[in-house]
Amino acid sequence: RRLRCQRVLACRDSVFRPAVLKQLRRDGRELGVQFAGDRNVTFLDGAFLLAQPPAVILDATPPAAALGVGTAVCARLDPAETLYRPGTVVEISAKPPSYRVRFAAPPPAPPVWVPRSGLRLLRPPWPPSAESATDEEEEATS
Repeated sequence: RRLRCQRVLACRDSVFRPAVLKQLRRDGRELGVQFAGDRNVTFLDGAFLLAQPPAVILDATPPAAALGVGTAVCARLDPAETLYRPGTVVEISAKPPSYRVRFAAPPPAPPVWVPRSGLRLLRPPWPPSAESATDEEEEATS
């Protein structure tokens, strides 16, 4: 419930797009997101919980300490766009602070330098144990 109305990036057509978390159904096993520009809510079934990469990630700039070589991220190819593609940090530059990202195929793309503001961590918006903790809380209150 704390995540409701949270800004996220949700995967559609192999890229991550801005969306807002709108609903959780079936004990948190079905997630409803509203993509930017859409009127309807799109539901992701339980597969989003186990998907690799995750189907939904937080739309928040990660702290510098969370980024290292080998970190799985989503990055914008074009700063003017709101679409993010999955990739991996392969190099870090101190001045100016930026991160070289190798994008996952397809389509192939050469590694690019991306500022931290153009990166998102490629991990679910809740800890892995959140689902079982939520189920336990619901059972305890029943």
